[in-house]
Amino acid sequence: MHFSLFLSTLAGAGLVLGQSLSSSCTQTLGQLVTSPDMSCFNAGALASFALNSENSSIITPINNWVTGMCSMPACSNDTLSNFIRNVTSGCSQDLSNAGVSLPSDDISDVIAQVQANYPTARNVYCLSDMSTNTNCVTELLTGIQQALGQTLSFMNIVHMVVSGDMSTFTNVPSNVTCSNCSKAMFNVITSAYPSVSSAAAPVASSLCGASFTDASKPSNIVDTATTSTSSTSHSAAMALVPKNTLVSIATSVLVATMAAFVFLA
Repeated sequence: MHFSLFLSTLAGAGLVLGQSLSSSCTQTLGQLVTSPDMSCFNAGALASFALNSENSSIITPINNWVTGMCSMPACSNDTLSNFIRNVTSGCSQDLSNAGVSLPSDDISDVIAQVQANYPTARNVYCLSDMSTNTNCVTELLTGIQQALGQTLSFMNIVHMVVSGDMSTFTNVPSNVTCSNCSKAMFNVITSAYPSVSSAAAPVASSLCGASFTDASKPSNIVDTATTSTSSTSHSAAMALVPKNTLVSIATSVLVATMAAFVFLA
């Protein structure tokens, strides 16, 4: 299973699972959110989505999450593996109810893909525009929301991703899609994935100009990610979390999907 397919699966599953979670899944998510091992995800901040209406803007919760996450040490491969195995095990029935089936060999493939892609995704999340003192993901989402003239809510995003109807993004102006933040994100993604660069560069150049794809570092953009890596203590505190916490996790993943679409589609 490819990583992009896994992201789309999570998006669809999040929409369904947000309606009702089993006690096993709720307990599993509670353990993960409150576990010291998950501090590298700033997992506690994800719970703020539980207090955020599915029809409210995701921008403030996303900003709070990435700001905290980028100040934390990076997740270890063990932490990433444990997270995926715990969710797919503890929420197996919920995933099955949502039409998601992951055999053991697929889970291993997903883990390998997430471990390989996590450093790049984290770098994209942690870019910041020092001229406005704003996280680049936050800046991008704010620009998209203003351009679309509608709330960038979880429900709106899921509808677009699941339906495949991304036509509304043709209304996003070039000052948003071709900003210094956008170029920095493009640089990170294409540097990590040369095959993406060869496919996306002509489109990006046509949209934003030749200088957008020259790989030069845009001014005032810095990477705020802490460079240390967290250790895994294998401890977890018991707690129950609101039923739509899985929705919040899926929402955070959707931001990466959205960003990749804007720059590379």
